[in-house]
Amino acid sequence: MRVAIAADHAGAVIRDEVAEVVASAGHEPVVLGAELNNPNDDYPVFAKLVGDALAAGQAARGILICGSGAGVTVAANKLPGVRATLGHDIYTAHQMVEHDYCNVLTLGARAIGAEVAKELVRAFIEARFSGGDRHRRRLSQVLDMERDQHSTPLKQLHDAGQSIWLDNIRRALLDSGTLARYISNLSVTGLTSNPTIFEHAIAGSKDYDDAILTRLDQGLSTEQLFFELALEDIVAAADLFRPIHEATAGVDGFVSLEVSPTLADDADGTIEQAKHLHAQAARPNVLIKVPGTMAGRTAIEELIFAGVSINVTLLFSRDHYLSAAEAYLRGMERRHEAGLSLDIASVASVFISRWDVAANPHVPADLRNKLGVAVGQQTFAAYQELLASDRWRKLAAAGARPQRLLWASTSAKDPALPDTYYVTALAADNTVNTIPEATLLAFGKHGTVGALLTGDTTGADADIAEIEKAGVNVADLGEQLQIAGRDGFDTSFDKLLQAIDTKVKSLREVHDPEIEKLGGLAASADADMADLNAREATHRIWARDYTLWGKDPSEISNRLGWLVSPHEMAEQVDDLTGFVRQAKEDGFTHVLWSGMGGSSLFPQVLRQTFGVGDNGLDLRVLDTSDPGTINAFAEELPLDKTLLVFASKSGGTLETRSHLAYFWDRLGNPAQFAVVTDKGTELDRLATDQGFRRVFHNNPDIGGRYSALSHFGIVPGALLGIDIAELLSRAGYMLAAANACVAPDHNPALRFGAVLGAAGKNGHDKCTIVLPDDIGSFGMWLEQLIAESTGKHGVGILPVAGEDLGGPEVYGDDRIFVCIGESAAADALADAGHPLVRLDYTDRFSIGAEAVRWEYAIAMAGAVLGINPFDQPNVEAAKAAAAKVLAEGMPEIPVEPVGDILSKVKEGDYIAIQAYIDTQSADIPVLQSARMNLRDQYRVATTLGIGPRYLHSTGQLHKGGAATGVFLQAVGDDPVDLAIPGKPFSFSQLKQAQAAGDYLALKDRGLRVARVKLDELLSLGR
Repeated sequence: MRVAIAADHAGAVIRDEVAEVVASAGHEPVVLGAELNNPNDDYPVFAKLVGDALAAGQAARGILICGSGAGVTVAANKLPGVRATLGHDIYTAHQMVEHDYCNVLTLGARAIGAEVAKELVRAFIEARFSGGDRHRRRLSQVLDMERDQHSTPLKQLHDAGQSIWLDNIRRALLDSGTLARYISNLSVTGLTSNPTIFEHAIAGSKDYDDAILTRLDQGLSTEQLFFELALEDIVAAADLFRPIHEATAGVDGFVSLEVSPTLADDADGTIEQAKHLHAQAARPNVLIKVPGTMAGRTAIEELIFAGVSINVTLLFSRDHYLSAAEAYLRGMERRHEAGLSLDIASVASVFISRWDVAANPHVPADLRNKLGVAVGQQTFAAYQELLASDRWRKLAAAGARPQRLLWASTSAKDPALPDTYYVTALAADNTVNTIPEATLLAFGKHGTVGALLTGDTTGADADIAEIEKAGVNVADLGEQLQIAGRDGFDTSFDKLLQAIDTKVKSLREVHDPEIEKLGGLAASADADMADLNAREATHRIWARDYTLWGKDPSEISNRLGWLVSPHEMAEQVDDLTGFVRQAKEDGFTHVLWSGMGGSSLFPQVLRQTFGVGDNGLDLRVLDTSDPGTINAFAEELPLDKTLLVFASKSGGTLETRSHLAYFWDRLGNPAQFAVVTDKGTELDRLATDQGFRRVFHNNPDIGGRYSALSHFGIVPGALLGIDIAELLSRAGYMLAAANACVAPDHNPALRFGAVLGAAGKNGHDKCTIVLPDDIGSFGMWLEQLIAESTGKHGVGILPVAGEDLGGPEVYGDDRIFVCIGESAAADALADAGHPLVRLDYTDRFSIGAEAVRWEYAIAMAGAVLGINPFDQPNVEAAKAAAAKVLAEGMPEIPVEPVGDILSKVKEGDYIAIQAYIDTQSADIPVLQSARMNLRDQYRVATTLGIGPRYLHSTGQLHKGGAATGVFLQAVGDDPVDLAIPGKPFSFSQLKQAQAAGDYLALKDRGLRVARVKLDELLSLGR
């Protein structure tokens, strides 16, 4: 047993002697704060050191010493999970553990002296909780008081009889004390684990680096290494839950670890490994997870008979549950007949939300998201019937505990649902709900506990009957889900082992792929990092605390859904790949994807980065009002074999709605049309009314520029035939690295945000992005993310993407270079004194992780800059001006010589070329050359925006950021024009009005803007 020991200056005189007593008794003393020994180091500091060690699982008990013992007692009992007693007599020092399960002994050095203290310590560490009924009852009451004095939704759920388990475990969750806080404050009484969570933590963070390093030369197989790491976590977590387990007489406080998913169809292998893991854990509150497959059921009976407590997993239906219950009962009956103890625990885990993910595409809107809860209701009724049976009562009378029903997969997968939907719907007495971390926190903030489940299945039976009428064979679907779940866990476990192999290889190489060369900017970045830490920024972003950015929750509280979108979308992979497979079977060969800004830029990145996969469709992105581009798409695409998808968060984006009107007028076949939008928008209603092939509802708590890893980016990825599961997995790695439980210094996204924020504040506000050729188009998405998020209230970071690197002499002092992967040219710039951040690059799928890193970092940069990164206060200016032009007619806009506007360029400015031309035009490479020539001549940053696309991207920064832009606007002619059905203007008129509107909006702000001839602008690049 590890015993944490700390003493203030008055208690330090006997601290070392106390530690010697602990060591002589065969335990490990952990002395904390020994370097703090002056009168200014007050006793609360030492109390917290011990409390944190207990919370993190670094010690099982603690000893605190001050002058009288009273001060540290008071301080320690303010800490979650600490039960401290001042024990100045042998009886108290012993009984405080035996009867009250106290875990911290406090002593007064001046009151008792060293010799008495040593006797008290011996009594304390030798004592064990007796576990008597009255002591467990009292301890249970104490734990209820300890969690939270106020009635919270989670406490209400707990009080209703449902145990709340966390579906997550990783080393940082333990080491940071986060799990201990969840136990104390969020009524969490147990925990489950799965391979994907371990994979993300091992691959994405430094959680396990030290533990792996110590085992590199032990000759372990990858699987053996995993189980050693996992068992360390499981045992530490089990020890944290041990007081709950004992206070509830073994009913609650469990932690689960599963056997290898590769053994799902191997009963003998499952039995052998489960027994081994059970023996290795050596904790009464560890459950071994065994799948409820046919082979698994055989193993369950034998394992229960052998005395191994089991979490039966991968159950989907009432019949699955009853089969698992039968295996449990047979094992218990055999133990009873053999005269063995019936003190064996089990839960039966029924997966809920996956029913709805599978059924929703095949049922009408009024039956969506009803199947999972209905199956749960039927299963709960069967559970109640079993507990009322004579067969069970016989076992119960002999001392057996019920195999409790556990709800698994209870996060809402459909963005149209409340995030706490399944938790509320499945509240029931004498059950367990294992809840993902995000859902746990959400329910803690705004969950509700309504009517509890009963044995009445009338409503559930009716819903299932209607769903079957709609064409879903529920029994067959249940079997398919179990098979898919088994295969999915097998795949996840294989990915986990691959992640460990990759981590082992990287640790052997001993190199740092990510570096900073910040020069004079380093001090400011360090200060801003320290400030973010002091403000607890990491915890606050995950808690969705809007006050990190401002006093008003508007466009903050409802804009943080991107933190969970990769996990949400991972649950949609099978549905999306099925949608694409069906589209191909129906004869589609192409996709026309229409959207603007956040609805088009990441799809464009995916198309240019990955191309079209073997199982994909040839997807083209339309994000312009230019009639030449639209006409070219209409003429080049085989429209009879083209699926048309229209994407708009608001459902009212003018360009996208105009595209829809145009192509609907040409085709009018709803089977060719689909939309991606928020639920309840006008576009949603139109698509539903017209019977479009599919409506994809996105998570409404995600803003456009943060939507890359939501439906707006993953649906086109699936249509292209990209391995979207791998893309989302990489995103999961970065989310694991940036989680609230990770130490700030190990959070790469937090540090990156501090650096970008410091750069923006200190004159290095031109963020120049250097990318590998493989992902060169990723810069166009980063442009919008950075510009719209930071460019407001006169500040901002200008994203400079696609600007070929030059020598140090062509750059001013206003740059920061961010290089993904290796670049000798970028290193040369750093050597010349320009600040550089280099980020690691693996392959094209790295953009999944990078999307998360940059989203998180830009959010943190906003906190540093003192702005709300989720609003766009100046975007409407150009829209309003364009609308006025369309209503009142085109204003006179003078065309100026290029040289006149360029003569106004000064040091620290940037030049923005704004070209309203065909997005496929051969003039674009020439404009890129013009841009480079201007950079070299004027030594300023340059950007190239194609209108009106840039209005949904850098346009916010142009008008809201610092007044350092010089804008060259050129508008191409439209030899072809197209009417917009239902509108009094054409596409050409719309494009011309948008150009004029942006010109006027820039002029109104007193900015340097000129309309120039396109040919004169092109001449600069020739």
